[in-house]
Amino acid sequence: MDAHARRLDPAAARLRAQSVEAGLIQQETGIAAAVVRDREPVYIGCFGMRDREKRLPVSPQTRFALSSATKALTAFVAQQLCAERGTNPDAPVNAPRVLLELHDSNATRELSIADVLAHRSGLPSHDLLWYGDAWGAHDLPARLRFLSPLPDGFRNAFCYSNLMYGCLGTILPDLAGETWEAAVERQVFGPLGMSRSLVGSGAAPESDDVAAPYVGGQRVAAKSAAAIPAAAAWRGSIEDVARWLAVNAADGVTPSGQRVAPPDVFRRMRSPHAKVSEINPLLFMGLEWMSSDVGYGLGWFLGEAAGRRLAFHPGFIDGFSSLLVVVPELRLALAVVTNSNLNPLPGRFCKGLLEAWLGAAVPDVRAATPGPDTPDLPRRIVPDAWRNLAGTYTEPAYGRLQLSANPHRVVYGQQTWPVFLADGPRLGFTVRAFGIEIPLVGEAESVGGRPALRLPLPLDPRVPPPVFRRDAR
Repeated sequence: MDAHARRLDPAAARLRAQSVEAGLIQQETGIAAAVVRDREPVYIGCFGMRDREKRLPVSPQTRFALSSATKALTAFVAQQLCAERGTNPDAPVNAPRVLLELHDSNATRELSIADVLAHRSGLPSHDLLWYGDAWGAHDLPARLRFLSPLPDGFRNAFCYSNLMYGCLGTILPDLAGETWEAAVERQVFGPLGMSRSLVGSGAAPESDDVAAPYVGGQRVAAKSAAAIPAAAAWRGSIEDVARWLAVNAADGVTPSGQRVAPPDVFRRMRSPHAKVSEINPLLFMGLEWMSSDVGYGLGWFLGEAAGRRLAFHPGFIDGFSSLLVVVPELRLALAVVTNSNLNPLPGRFCKGLLEAWLGAAVPDVRAATPGPDTPDLPRRIVPDAWRNLAGTYTEPAYGRLQLSANPHRVVYGQQTWPVFLADGPRLGFTVRAFGIEIPLVGEAESVGGRPALRLPLPLDPRVPPPVFRRDAR
């Protein structure tokens, strides 16, 4: 099953047998795994199919979408660019001119690169703003000032934000005279020989060794992260992931002994900058063995397992799941990537890898995260109510949204969401995002004598739903 495994050490061999017996490795799911120790990959294992329809197996060169593992790349290059220009990542980013204007004037004035990298901006995710494909990367920074922040959230609350990472990448040319994509290529991919890694928006050739995404066993279209590349655009092979993890575990030294950055850069990334208090539990699927006391550094979550401190980051995007882990005191790093949606397998497999390496059990310390549920929904569309609601609506941050019939649906950007409820005061529709279905119920009201919709698109109950006003007919 792991025909591509190399330098397989006895612990990894035991893991392979244990994993197969436990049923963690599924016949169809494409999986690639790596263990890095002392700057060298000691295990590369590939399993299952990268393309089920064509019966193409996963190889060490198969490119997977690594989604949020991109954030550590961004944290690294941002610090390197600051060092090159003699600037401080803790200094205000909006001086001498405003590049990222937030709703909170104090946050706008004080916001630093480190605040963005540590998710301390106070701005909740607002993921549908970019996921809906209504805006491009260069449009999003101008939307920030219209988005409701968490009350008193700036530097006081952990607000995981793909959007803020994406916007930081967009303004890098203004800060450092170099695009985020060019900086990643110059500072990471080039020096580390990561030739199978991409961060640009261009599509790979159809003949390329690329994993196809699957949701619930069904093949789906690949989801682009072009609107937020610095948050989630990395696509790479397990060999490239191992090269990146090797320098992280060795604090900046490559297998050949070359130093790519001072050790303090990596140690700062793994130092706590924020306490994680509230986050979507789906991010922690398969991580029941990770301590509940979790922090965030710069581009890495920080936790503990079996008495050892870890830096880790899960990644989920339509049809892909991944987990990268660094154990600094052991100079050890682990990675598992799959082409299966919201799958706990990377977390469980990494646990098995860690247990095999330690020669001891890593106990679970938290309850298993349940998968997305499918609630019973009221289904009622009143014709008169729908006629009163139908039309085009606009909101300052999100822009335009349309309610149209045949079938009844909400159209936002390139996304179409089916309506299940329209009874006058309520509008219910199902958002399809990240490979799951999310039912939302908003309210119809009148603002200034015009019909309006209050819709919970931020997907965060801590902030008020934005109000969309209907355009004049």
